[in-house]
Amino acid sequence: MIRLATVEDLSEIYMMLNVMHSETIEGTSPIDSEKLTSAINNALHKGVVVFDVNGKIAGSIAGVETSDWWSKENIWLICGFCL
Repeated sequence: MIRLATVEDLSEIYMMLNVMHSETIEGTSPIDSEKLTSAINNALHKGVVVFDVNGKIAGSIAGVETSDWWSKENIWLICGFCL
């Protein structure tokens, strides 16, 4: 089922991102727990879609409208992950 994520999903999303981060290449900066929790919380309040399979989150996708550092033209950045 595809649904909007809620604040109750924060810890499960945090753990999924933590696993994903642990599988990245060496030299990746470490996770700051407080900063990651704040970022997830902010994203949840703006709108995050999750893929819920039998009550467990199997993936997620979110987007944000922003601009490149060299331009005033807006673009959409989409970020997703699946386990």
